[in-house]
Amino acid sequence: MKISKSNYSKIADYYDKVRHIRADVWIPRIIQYGKIENRSLVLDVGCGTGSFARSLLSLRSATIFSIDNSLKMLKKASAKNKTRKIHWILSDAHKLPFKNNCFDCVYMTLVVHHFENKELALQEVYRALKKGGSCVIMTHSHYRIKRHFLRDFPGITAIDLKRFPSIPFLKILMEKIGFKNVHSHLASKTKDTLQLLKSWKRSKTSSSQP
Repeated sequence: MKISKSNYSKIADYYDKVRHIRADVWIPRIIQYGKIENRSLVLDVGCGTGSFARSLLSLRSATIFSIDNSLKMLKKASAKNKTRKIHWILSDAHKLPFKNNCFDCVYMTLVVHHFENKELALQEVYRALKKGGSCVIMTHSHYRIKRHFLRDFPGITAIDLKRFPSIPFLKILMEKIGFKNVHSHLASKTKDTLQLLKSWKRSKTSSSQP
């Protein structure tokens, strides 16, 4: 079964009305797991309309580079916040426009399943992270998908199980790339809304490069 690639430019005008993930709920966890401080240099991969970057900036005086491959989404994001602390950049996650060892933290929220080549995209994240930097990925686990209210529609559940990589798969992939201390956290906002925040720390002593 082939799954169509999402085109977020087509839904940019009403995206914020239909996406109900609250940035203010998840950003404190991303700050915690990503060890984001006031002077941290942070990369937001797949920023969409920028709600997570804006929420992060309200809690930490970090410098944030927010990338997305949809120009319309970035225009929406920029219109909502023109601060010089957030840099909105049109970019593909598979080829990040940054030098090696740039960022203290790279995070992404409900993005990893969109990568056509997950290994290549995460290699790019690894390359762009400083030694000792952290990557935090918020995604849906297969456990969460199977418990979602849409489980009564098995066809939809099957599609999501195929779209979203499993946690064991991601762990193996990250370790293959070179990330150290790979671990996951089950984060729940409500009993019926389960998310999984995965955080990885790049080894300070690692000398490997993708």
